[in-house]
Amino acid sequence: AEEVEGLKPPVKKAEGLKSWERPEAVPLENHTRLLRDFVEAVLEDRKPYVDGYEGRRSLEVIRAIYKSSSTGEPVNLPLKE
Repeated sequence: AEEVEGLKPPVKKAEGLKSWERPEAVPLENHTRLLRDFVEAVLEDRKPYVDGYEGRRSLEVIRAIYKSSSTGEPVNLPLKE
């Protein structure tokens, strides 16, 4: 695999067939912990561990992955659309 310059941590381009396998499901307790922290943050008047800004950034990366996968082209962040 070829290493992609400038990404931290380094990312390697995949080689081989353009196919995918369904990943294992994320354990429910991971979501439960985040939801519990959010509720506690509201009750305690503090910032949650993962705030809306971080959530939006994560969604932008996911959208970029889908776009790159469908076009077969690299995608720059932040997305322009």
